[in-house]
Amino acid sequence: MNLIFDGNYLFYKTLFIFGGYAKSGKLLEDKADQEMFIRKIATDMTHAIRTFGNPSRVVFTIDSKSWRKEVEIEEGGYKSNRDKSESNIDWDAFYKCMNEFGIILQKKGFIVSKEERAEGDDLMYLWSEAFYKDGQDSVIVTGDRDMYQCTRFDGKNFVVVYNPNSKNRKIVAPKGFSAWLKTEEYDLFDASTFMNRSKDLIQEAMSAVAIEEIDRDYYIFEKVIIGDAGDAVPPVWTWESKGKTYRITPAKAQRMYEIVNMMKPVEDVYDLPQRAQEISNAINAACKQVVPADVIRPRLERNLQLVFLDCRVIPTDIQSAFEAAYAKSQEKKELSAQLYDMVHILEGTRFISAGRTFEADIFSQFKNL
Repeated sequence: MNLIFDGNYLFYKTLFIFGGYAKSGKLLEDKADQEMFIRKIATDMTHAIRTFGNPSRVVFTIDSKSWRKEVEIEEGGYKSNRDKSESNIDWDAFYKCMNEFGIILQKKGFIVSKEERAEGDDLMYLWSEAFYKDGQDSVIVTGDRDMYQCTRFDGKNFVVVYNPNSKNRKIVAPKGFSAWLKTEEYDLFDASTFMNRSKDLIQEAMSAVAIEEIDRDYYIFEKVIIGDAGDAVPPVWTWESKGKTYRITPAKAQRMYEIVNMMKPVEDVYDLPQRAQEISNAINAACKQVVPADVIRPRLERNLQLVFLDCRVIPTDIQSAFEAAYAKSQEKKELSAQLYDMVHILEGTRFISAGRTFEADIFSQFKNL
């Protein structure tokens, strides 16, 4: 089984916690704070690894400047609502720590994945898809709900998402996954069916972690229809009434999904622009809004670019670069069984040294936040 880490989620989550406890001045400008920051990240990462035993491969993805910023959006742009100009954060130190941590992981045999113009979301999708097609199981480690659309299983192999946040720790999987885990299917001529290690590891993890099953097809449909406020992606339709702006809510998107499926099942969300008139009719029925299909069609196309993770959406240059990286990764030996902890990851680096203890770390009281 492979683990795919959302490196940006891990770093930003830790930065958010760190902000309330760091010393005066800019966050991370102090070397002692940088060391503490990275130790917390290594602690959380290794805890997640131990949850699933000894993986075959561990992938750590890192964002680059996104190609989606080139997509035009009314009233702003993709992720235009995110401001990194805060005076209390040393962003140069933040990115330096991330790059340095990536080098440390590479030396430990992990795969660090970063490609020009690619977001971590693109890379996590591409890695999980490539592993899945090769008959390998994957767990994507992130608290980002966007990755739920990558979940899948075919009765043999799977991709699931693990949210490591202690307040919401869970495994997210497609509907029917829990029942499948409980089945025992043996083939006398295939020894691998007697020792499905990934299946056993997931079952062990579930003994301490809740599992949530989702309708993957609906989840993607909803994202396209209502957009993503966190990334400044608008819904396909908004309207004004009595000086107030209204958006399509998840409840109304659910109703739209039911209406569209009564006409013809949504088997591929990529076809939604070709069904713009049906979407327009569904908005009319669910929201009491008359919407021209020729207005909805380009907005469906735009939102597919911005929220849908698929090889038909991700630029070909990113996919080509990834394919080369994936082929190279297959030449590496799988990780050997070992004990993962903070000291193991950071041993020999500036973030830890022999004989030092870290009881004074501000994060010592927090377990996997």
